[in-house]
Amino acid sequence: MENNNLQLTPKQWISIGSFSLIMVLNYYFKNPELLFILFSGYYFFMLVLWWRKIIKEWTNTIKLRKRIRKRFYFYVTELGYKTDIIKRRKIGKVIVITAYGIFFALGISFYLFNRIGLNLHKIKILGVGIDVVSLIVMLLVLIAVLLNMRYYWTSLYYYVIPIVSLGLSSVKIDDIGSTESIIRYFFFLIIMYLVFTLLLPIPYLRKVTSSTLIFGALLSIIIPTLMEHILSNYIIGQFNQSTMIMHKFSNVLPNEFNDMLHKSGYIDEINEIIELIFLVILKSKLKIFSTINFLWLSGYVLGSFIINIKLKLGEIRASSIYDKIIYGKKVTYNTLRDVVYFGGDSYKNRIIDNVVFRTIIYNKESKKEFLEVEHHWIIKLLLDFWRWCLKNLQQCIQ
Repeated sequence: MENNNLQLTPKQWISIGSFSLIMVLNYYFKNPELLFILFSGYYFFMLVLWWRKIIKEWTNTIKLRKRIRKRFYFYVTELGYKTDIIKRRKIGKVIVITAYGIFFALGISFYLFNRIGLNLHKIKILGVGIDVVSLIVMLLVLIAVLLNMRYYWTSLYYYVIPIVSLGLSSVKIDDIGSTESIIRYFFFLIIMYLVFTLLLPIPYLRKVTSSTLIFGALLSIIIPTLMEHILSNYIIGQFNQSTMIMHKFSNVLPNEFNDMLHKSGYIDEINEIIELIFLVILKSKLKIFSTINFLWLSGYVLGSFIINIKLKLGEIRASSIYDKIIYGKKVTYNTLRDVVYFGGDSYKNRIIDNVVFRTIIYNKESKKEFLEVEHHWIIKLLLDFWRWCLKNLQQCIQ
């Protein structure tokens, strides 16, 4: 039986044929500039050829986003809410591909215009120079990538934000302890945590807070140990090594001059001055590490505070909806789902324990098709190892 899915459409034949023609021309005419011009023409030709498909994809993406905002893919009985994650990742992928497409189109246009002698640096669009437009486009690409990755490495953002804020607050490490750098640090920290909290839905913020229970405790041990002991001991070792070098330095001096320094007692005073200078440097370095330690840990505390504010507001909204369900006459699936969405596991247990509510949810979601998140084989291996560890740990509990 013939499989119709393997048949190519005319547009696909044109796309493949055009690309093959470019490869053949490149094989016979090994000219990098010719190849770039051909690929540029091919790129813009594909945009024109597939523009209806692109518009349709974006139309479907906008509709999908509206459905996600209305929580259509958030299922109470689904573990990990994987279907909702997959749908959100799909939107992020479309945005990233579009951002890359605009970036490449702009880059190709710049190159082609420069080749024909047109200086784009003198051109202004609505009073804004092309260089500014290029920076804006690159910034939009970076934002698109970051927005897309928030549903892949969600908790990583929480842990990276204080480190990024430290880098933005001071150019030199010696300036971290200054009042201006500390103010800048907390300014960047609050802004980034606010953006992070506003962009993430409440269920995903709960995953972040659940991970801080373990990793937060580990970081509270690792960071002080790293800053207050490991690096401090390293500097102390460097201090002792430098002092020994200065003692050895006296041995390479001429004998007569060395004897004169020893007899006069100047050599001991010099060594004492050197040790004092290094001691002052050492204390200043240790103060920097203590400041970094304080800022780093306080960043996580402040981030948790900002996230918990949104979670608390979600619980208040869930409580309001739940009260209406309890004292109201009509109960719908959407209201039950919204209670779990905003309230979390505590409200989920209340609803599941209620026979009437549980029946409404199961009757609705039994007809839904749950999607499975596809992971890279390395991620799958790590997840399997983690599940194996959890299974064995559970068996050890008595």
